[in-house]
Amino acid sequence: MPNWMNIARSATTTVSVVPQYVTANIGQSFSVDVVVSDVIDLYAWEIELNWTAPLLSVVSIAEGPFLKTGGSTFFVYSFSDILGHLLIDCTLTGQILGVNGSGVLATVTFLVLGAGGTPLDLYDVVLLDHTEVKIGAQVSDGYCILGPSHDVAVVNVEALPTITLVGNPVNINVTVEDVGAFSEDFNVTVYAGPQVIGRQPISLSSGSSASLQFVWNTTGYDKGDYAISAWANVVQGEVNVVNNNKQAANPVTLLFNGHDLAVIVVEPSKTVVGQSYTMQIEVIVKNYGIFIETANTAVYANTTEIWFEIDELASGSSVTLLVVWNTSSFSKGNFTMNAETEPVPQELNTVDNQNVSSVQVHVGVPGDVSSPTIGVYDGIVNMRDISYLIQHFNTRPSSSNWKPNTDINNDNVVNMRDISIAILNFNGHE
Repeated sequence: MPNWMNIARSATTTVSVVPQYVTANIGQSFSVDVVVSDVIDLYAWEIELNWTAPLLSVVSIAEGPFLKTGGSTFFVYSFSDILGHLLIDCTLTGQILGVNGSGVLATVTFLVLGAGGTPLDLYDVVLLDHTEVKIGAQVSDGYCILGPSHDVAVVNVEALPTITLVGNPVNINVTVEDVGAFSEDFNVTVYAGPQVIGRQPISLSSGSSASLQFVWNTTGYDKGDYAISAWANVVQGEVNVVNNNKQAANPVTLLFNGHDLAVIVVEPSKTVVGQSYTMQIEVIVKNYGIFIETANTAVYANTTEIWFEIDELASGSSVTLLVVWNTSSFSKGNFTMNAETEPVPQELNTVDNQNVSSVQVHVGVPGDVSSPTIGVYDGIVNMRDISYLIQHFNTRPSSSNWKPNTDINNDNVVNMRDISIAILNFNGHE
């Protein structure tokens, strides 16, 4: 019988204070979470947290929901406001496996007593699996700015129109706010993709906001989709810079003054698929011209057509093809996924009518999902594959550690059905 306890560890396990940066005024309360990410078989944990004692006091400490998903828990803590120190221990109870994935271990609420800055120093973190073996993890601390603070923010970015011809102007409105306690002078820079398209200085008093107008001259740009973003430069003494940048909800599409179709995405859902099983390829076709067009699009595995679809596309619109590839009639080996939409009459630029995926897909033995370089086939189903499936057991597309290759039967969850497929093909090789 396989040794289920011999499970490979994730190299990406982290324990973090979230949010990493906190700003609060004297007399206010705030909460931070201690969060674990990408952990395997977590059965028990212990953390210590330090802060500058005169500035904060503990209001409450509560266990998070993560470890409770594995069963009953025992949660205990102690703290000293005088020392600025907190110790928390938590463990599952009973002879059970630990929990996989990411989530909140504990929530700590503080009251602000004084002004200044203090780290939330997370240290002596211990994670144990169900055999009491220590799980390695990286640790990320937090930081608090208390009392008066420097903080500027971009709160909104809007570009209109969102679809226009190359050469036409695009109006961009940026709203900025001084959310700190001091008056600030700073610059706001607007980008189309990585390209700077404008910069303006602004002066704001504490708590005030302003709207800035920019005009993007699109002359000389290529057709395409451009993310519009704005950046408020960091002011002296500012610690929280996450809110200094914001991107518009919708990109701006620049059109070619003529007929122009393009395949802009070919993205396989997996890099490994078991022979006779299915997988999905996402293909996006867009009309960058000014006319309504009929897009005749074929999708290929190497040179074999696996999908054909006809769509009518308005100017500036796109269609997403969710192509299901049934590998039953394909031999084992590497395949390059590509798609091509037929040129329409009078279309001049046909180079981008075809798009080739940047990754290959390997059709192999069902259950061969892992190798020494995790996630790449090695031509045999063995305990590496079983262990890899166990690591990702019960993960779904919404899970932070979701690995599509482990979903052998393509039902959007890794469970005993996938492990059974690997067991049935154990020692099978190409």
